[in-house]
Amino acid sequence: MSNTEIDKSTAAPVVASSTNDAGPDRSRRRLLQGACLGLCGLATAGASRLLWSGATAPSNTVGSDSLSQISEGLESPKSHRLAYADDVLLSAQDLLLATALHARLLALRDQLGHGQFNLLSFDQARRQAAQYHRIGSFTAAETAFLEELFYRDAAELGFRSERVVAQLSHSVKSTQLVKVGEMGNFLYDGAPQALFQRIQRDVGNSLLLTSGIRGVVKQTHIYLDKVVACGGNLSMASRSIAPPAYSYHAIGDFDVGQAGLGQGNFTRIFLDSEVCHRLRDLSYVENRYAENNDLGVRYEPWHVKVA
Repeated sequence: MSNTEIDKSTAAPVVASSTNDAGPDRSRRRLLQGACLGLCGLATAGASRLLWSGATAPSNTVGSDSLSQISEGLESPKSHRLAYADDVLLSAQDLLLATALHARLLALRDQLGHGQFNLLSFDQARRQAAQYHRIGSFTAAETAFLEELFYRDAAELGFRSERVVAQLSHSVKSTQLVKVGEMGNFLYDGAPQALFQRIQRDVGNSLLLTSGIRGVVKQTHIYLDKVVACGGNLSMASRSIAPPAYSYHAIGDFDVGQAGLGQGNFTRIFLDSEVCHRLRDLSYVENRYAENNDLGVRYEPWHVKVA
């Protein structure tokens, strides 16, 4: 299937959901929404859901992160570019809160640089943000939203891989890291580093590490970037980007690409690259999200699984 050939026969129009939020803790949801009203100055009350007509969510991105914005053209059983009637949507209030939180994380990344941001824990992020006036402390509503997002069962969103990070407070142990290249990417020493070095020897110097270890904050940032781009459609976002607690980048997996390909390393362009062709010839290299997988995730030929 080409970038422009989308099978719309599998798509269903988005239907209006209940005006009452689902979930076991409705009172907590009301508190969160109330805080968001004050944060964003939203004039309407209640928990009405965002709706859009047709099969495709609107694109109203705030900021950008290359990993979430350019991974197009490789389909999962449900297209990551289409909305479906059973998709889970954020309320209008929560979408505003997600947008504000994404902007705060973007400012923090710009302040600290990609390398430090890749490894940041949530507790570290809160301390760092509070030190800079232009970033500011996380609000109570933002913290509650992050907790709810992190601990939510991703299977509800159609993401059927396992949880790999148990706690929002998870931190990366700096004594186990190896920096690779000049782009602020890191690998764990041991099996991940050994596998990358083996691949690089067999493929050649044209192979790059495009994304290594991602802490909870980094994964949350790129996930929120996709959520905002999808108009608050959590299910659509989860067909492209693993929810924060479910990314294997936190425990060893990594992405590779070809030098000079730039953002094309996260698109169908990579399929035609010399690096991709050579990877296919290496029997010991396995994709975490293989073609036609049953995990609800689009195919990622660049994502190397570390056992």
